[in-house]
Amino acid sequence: MSDATPVELKAFDRVTLLSRTDYNFDEPVHIAGAVRKAGEFVWHPALTVKNLVDLAGGPTIGARTDRVEISRILIKEGISDISHLTVDLADQQNFILQPYDYVLVPRVKDATRVATVTLSGEVRYPGTYSIADGEYLSDVIRRAGGFTDNAYFYGASFTSLQAQKVQQQSIDKMVQTLELTAQRNIAKMEQLAAAEDSAAEAQVSQITAQKLIKELAAVKASGRISMRLAPLSELTGSVFDVELQEGDHLHIPPKPAFVSVVGSVYSPNSYLFQPGLTVADYLELSGGPTKDADEDYIYVQRANGEVLSAKQSGMFSRFYSQELMPGDAVVVLEDLERLPVMRVFKDVTEIVFRIVTTAGIFFAI
Repeated sequence: MSDATPVELKAFDRVTLLSRTDYNFDEPVHIAGAVRKAGEFVWHPALTVKNLVDLAGGPTIGARTDRVEISRILIKEGISDISHLTVDLADQQNFILQPYDYVLVPRVKDATRVATVTLSGEVRYPGTYSIADGEYLSDVIRRAGGFTDNAYFYGASFTSLQAQKVQQQSIDKMVQTLELTAQRNIAKMEQLAAAEDSAAEAQVSQITAQKLIKELAAVKASGRISMRLAPLSELTGSVFDVELQEGDHLHIPPKPAFVSVVGSVYSPNSYLFQPGLTVADYLELSGGPTKDADEDYIYVQRANGEVLSAKQSGMFSRFYSQELMPGDAVVVLEDLERLPVMRVFKDVTEIVFRIVTTAGIFFAI
């Protein structure tokens, strides 16, 4: 029966008005965004947008109550459509809602986000500092009271979460390349082993390859960016006075008194820094590379984050004559390709070298 059709009542007719609750006939409205309890609520006649916001616990910090959006279902000629309108809660708080309305209280971008960076080491007031958009490294160092007299600028370490993400993607890609190469070559070895009855060698190669890949896959990027720090008067406005981002960390150590030599040398150790001593001198102090070392891939991890290697084009002839600074480390990789099982890889040392220098770590297989 249509609501528009009049019904003639007769004597003794009874009219009963049914309650929605008698038939569990609840229709919802929804609210989302910058309120304390977003979700679905039961609609009732005369429910206003202000009533619904109050039911949701009220607006939270950063709520744009002047731009509350109401999305409403409209049915025209048997077709459902959505309309959107915006109300100002201060002026239109008595706006009446309809069943199935969707109310969004928008939040100002970054309203509750406090970006922080960390300064540690040789600044007068180390700690975690909040930053605003457009703040630079020199600004926060100044807020931290500047450098102490013991600050070793050359050894400063600056790490970035954004750089760490990019570095980690590069490492993961190289490990995947290594893994695919190993799988292809292991498959070839297994085919040859079946023909030559040397399955044991193929199995050992597979186990060794899997172990190496597992260790390399566990390598995590440091996110370090090479930084040439200087007194505030020189740093301010320079190319190294970077705009800071969430999670950046600057550590300024005191000046160390040693240079390290690690890896495949006869006496891996840290040696007292002596002005004028070169890569060759420190290698000699360590007893030099062992017979298992790969001298083509010796490199220096500078205290400032830079890498100097014997493999660099045009550097080989003067690599060993480079003078080192306190905190520098000479790294001597093992010659992995000397091992028969490493035939499952192509240019394994090259890939390992790229991974460890990208990660900024000293990695021992």
